[in-house]
This record gives sequence, C-alpha cells and structure tokens, in this order.
Amino acid sequence: MRSLGAWPTDDDLWNWLDETRDAIGAVAARREVERRQFASTLIACFAGPKETLVAHVGDGACVTRADGAWSAASWPESGEYASTTYFVTDGEAPRLRITRHAPADAVALFTDGIERLVLDFAQQTVHGPFFERFIKPVEASAVRGRDGSLSSALHDYLGCAAVNERTDDDKSLILAARR
Repeated sequence: MRSLGAWPTDDDLWNWLDETRDAIGAVAARREVERRQFASTLIACFAGPKETLVAHVGDGACVTRADGAWSAASWPESGEYASTTYFVTDGEAPRLRITRHAPADAVALFTDGIERLVLDFAQQTVHGPFFERFIKPVEASAVRGRDGSLSSALHDYLGCAAVNERTDDDKSLILAARR
C-alpha cells in the first residue's frame, strides 16, 4: 500500500486503468451491450513541484507550461484509419502511454475537438498564445478549484460560431495553474 500523498507509480496507473475497464465491463454486462459501446479516451495529469506525470490513451492531448514556454506533454494518438483513435475499452491491453516531465506551472488537457485549433501537427508544436490567453484568467482567479464564471466564459467561447466553423467534434478543455 502506498502512503497518503505518494506519487502514482506506473503500476498504480495500470491498476487504475484495469479497475476502470472492469467497471465499464460490469456496466456493459448489466445493460447487455458490448464494452465498446462505452468507448472513451483518457488523459490524466498529475502536476507537482518535482514532476509532471501524464497517463494517456487515444486522442486529445496534454500540454504544459514551464519556464514560460508551452509544450506537448502527451501528443494525440490516431488509430489505423483517418478519424480513428484508441480507447480505454480496446482489446486485452489498451495503449496506455505514461510520460514524466519537468515540473509545470500550468497545464491544459483537451479533447480532439480542439486539437487542430491549438496544435501544429506538421511541426508537432503547441500554439502557446491560445493557452496563454486562457490561463491568465485562471491564474488571476481568487477561486480555488472550479471557477464557475470562467467555466461559463470558456463554454461560450468553445461553442461560438468561429470555433464551430473549424470543428464539429467534442470540445473539452481543462486548465490548471499552480499558484
């Protein structure tokens, strides 16, 4: 057993993923459907003062800011065909990627719906100004945890016509900053 506050090990991450898959399988069995009906990608980020740890299955991405520069901590992974990816519910062993990075002072996790807006796939780089624009209010917020007014403003932006013209996929974005 790990001590309270201990950083997750790779084995912990694999065990949590196995437990998640078991829970999904149990729900699928109760509903008498295939487990793949609950297909989902996964991006988890643990950002501490000594390290940033990312666990990732599928598309979407995690980007971090350290020393003022944004970079990809985990890049989207596409499937065999265009517009496909890998899921937590796939096969016997899902394609879990675990990466460890230097400490970050800000992180952003997002779904595939905004990948093309914020990532340069040709250069495999992050469009830092996009994230800087949205992390500044998070850093300035007096609210610890979820800030309802910031979440509402982000929701409105992600649902605006200019964004919807560029993507029709799901658009989720989670931002966090160390203060």
